Amino acid sequence: IEQPNEESGESTGRPPLVLVRPGIGPAARAEPNGQGVSVAAPLPRQAMILSVCVFLAGVAMVAFYAPQLPHSGLVGLVLLTLMAAASERLSIIAYRETWVSISFVSLFAIAALYGPAGVAVATPVAVLSLHFPRRMLPYRLMFNSGNSVLADVATALVLSSLLVGSSQITLSARVLIVALAASAANYGVRAVLISSVAGLATHQRPWTVWREGSQWLIPHYLVFGLLGLALAVAYQQIGVTGLLAFA
Repeated sequence: IEQPNEESGESTGRPPLVLVRPGIGPAARAEPNGQGVSVAAPLPRQAMILSVCVFLAGVAMVAFYAPQLPHSGLVGLVLLTLMAAASERLSIIAYRETWVSISFVSLFAIAALYGPAGVAVATPVAVLSLHFPRRMLPYRLMFNSGNSVLADVATALVLSSLLVGSSQITLSARVLIVALAASAANYGVRAVLISSVAGLATHQRPWTVWREGSQWLIPHYLVFGLLGLALAVAYQQIGVTGLLAFA
């Protein structure tokens, strides 16, 4: 959610509540500083507390799953993580001034190929690539990191639990349904957390925030999830060449 330009302090002219990317947390409301220039106001205490709690939950997921990552066969993970980090700065307009990041495609592929351990490593890198070096706002960075890790781990858990025993992903009706369910899980986690913290930051009900800002993202998550599945299958079948075809 973004309003004033945080580096310059100037107003962007956007409405009071704009969801810019699914992983970006709340920006403070703009308030005049006495000289006619809008500056970012601090988050309410409740929003800060929620941001910290989300961050700590994300850290717990990383601490639990990251050590489970194997020490070999990680070429695909490295390449997909780089793709996610690069695409994190690219967005498309989903509805009005709502934007959605296409890094979800690469992160979904990582979830499908490497499970929760893979996204526990890749997702923080993608989030940091978005914020570094000029957007290192403490609470926003904490919320984005935790929110993204929780959502991507949820995606990986759905995929791994419903595709248990499937070392090789093959496209089928069942796999497509599982991919849609995993995409919906990712969207659900993000929507709940973002609507909650944005509601606290803007003194609105979370339901209102969700309805106005992110309900239109549902089909985009589903489509991006299917693209991520295709990316994972392409890598499994033809290796790095399959990733280059999507780049």
